[in-house]
Amino acid sequence: MMTLKCGYAHTAVVRVGVHLLALHVFFTPSLADPPSAARPSLSLSPQLQGRLEQANDNEMIPVIIRLQDSLKPPRFLPEASARQRRSQLIHALRQRAKRNERPLRLFLLRQQVQPQSVASLWHINAVALRARPKTIRQMATLPIVHSMTLDDIIRQPSPVSAAPAAPVGTNLAAIGADALWTFGFQGHGIVVANMDTGVDFRHSALANWRGGDNSWFDPYGQHAQPYDHDGHGTGAMSLIAGGSVNDAPLGVAPQAAWIAVKVFNDAGEAPLSAIHRGFAWILDPDADPNTDDAPHVLNNSWAIQGTQGLCQTEFSDDIRILREAGIAVVFAAGNAGPMPSTALSPASDPSALSVGAVDDDNQIAFFSSRGPNPCNGRTFPELVAPGVNVPAADLTFGIFPDAVCPAVGTSFACAQAAGGIALLRQAFPSADLEDIEDALRITATDLGNPGADNDYGRGLINLPAAYDELRSRLPAGDLDHDNDFDCVDLALFVGEWLRSDCTAASPCRGDINHDGRVDFLDYSCFLDVEESDEDS
Repeated sequence: MMTLKCGYAHTAVVRVGVHLLALHVFFTPSLADPPSAARPSLSLSPQLQGRLEQANDNEMIPVIIRLQDSLKPPRFLPEASARQRRSQLIHALRQRAKRNERPLRLFLLRQQVQPQSVASLWHINAVALRARPKTIRQMATLPIVHSMTLDDIIRQPSPVSAAPAAPVGTNLAAIGADALWTFGFQGHGIVVANMDTGVDFRHSALANWRGGDNSWFDPYGQHAQPYDHDGHGTGAMSLIAGGSVNDAPLGVAPQAAWIAVKVFNDAGEAPLSAIHRGFAWILDPDADPNTDDAPHVLNNSWAIQGTQGLCQTEFSDDIRILREAGIAVVFAAGNAGPMPSTALSPASDPSALSVGAVDDDNQIAFFSSRGPNPCNGRTFPELVAPGVNVPAADLTFGIFPDAVCPAVGTSFACAQAAGGIALLRQAFPSADLEDIEDALRITATDLGNPGADNDYGRGLINLPAAYDELRSRLPAGDLDHDNDFDCVDLALFVGEWLRSDCTAASPCRGDINHDGRVDFLDYSCFLDVEESDEDS
């Protein structure tokens, strides 16, 4: 069995009243030269100021520049579809960036900074570049500049020791993925993504790459096709959407298509700006707001080391924007346990879904980061999933297409959570992201001390219970879960009429009263729905 450096880990129909964020920028910056003595110390972060004090005059320092922003309040367009909302959001963000970047780029041209060296982080109203200390201090005085920070580098997840893997599939059964498969939900039509060390697409379990120019992004330009120098990202992706190896399933959502961002270069490093660019690509993979090619869920099995107990907000805007676009953002809680207050960023961001790890006895893993959350004081993590010696795909090296290894870390726990969200997104296409995450939280199997705690959070993910919770929120006759009762539901019901063998292993959507058969008692529910629709 190959050894993977399985490590760390972090690792519709639209409801009436759902709002569309419409961003309209009305700030028009001055193109005048910067004042000689303005407010540079207010714009520069302490870390960047320290770097400037130590730098020589010709040193090129990497910085991220966040620009001033002035927005009108959101508009409410309840008739807009999810696709329309996302398209208009992307259009608005790109227009804001174009307007706000213009004066900065003109200034940089006067400083002989080449345009191609300036990376637009359009989704968060920022840019990244390298400049000399004098230029950085001058930029800090521009009215358009809100703040400037050092474009620091983080390392890829570190390995955690592994023992022989548990039998394939036991981790999937622990969260109930197999139960949703029997309902017919294996991720078909759903797109999942991860930002990691890459993905080895030559693995037999990862043949479901979406393919095309909008399905792989390497911000360093090192690899034109999916590639993984380490194996960490391959293992994580296999637990999200991997197929079977020797007839044994690896991933939670094996029929989902996957796309990926290689945020860590071949040296295992990632500048913060490269990660921001990864988030931007996830939002609009083909750089065309008129095509809807973004994923439904993004998995992040990485963290910023050294942020235990700190509320680090570097990626807060990225996470918020993706969620506004309807993309679930899942983060590994971190491998900094077992002491309290070891939550790592960005998992501690209140907008992210944080996932810790348990072993095959449902005991919290010693390495899994603990709460409370330093950003809001609430329990941390939010959920847990298996993350000790779970079977995952390993690097193939071009000759071992079925390689499997034991994976350890919250990286791999959160990957299974991302796969679970993919299943629920397929099962309930009209459900809001907030509804799906809420269902996961309130139905999780409580572990440890009664109630939510800072070891297990709400508890172990329970996909069948979350499914039942979401189904209970729909009209009784809504068999296709599109939040509407129509002829499609009736056709599904007729197709199962008089079945009497409905079980958990062979479920019937038409068994509305859950008595194991589809009969007149269930049909009475349809009559109630029809009468309700006529009354309304």
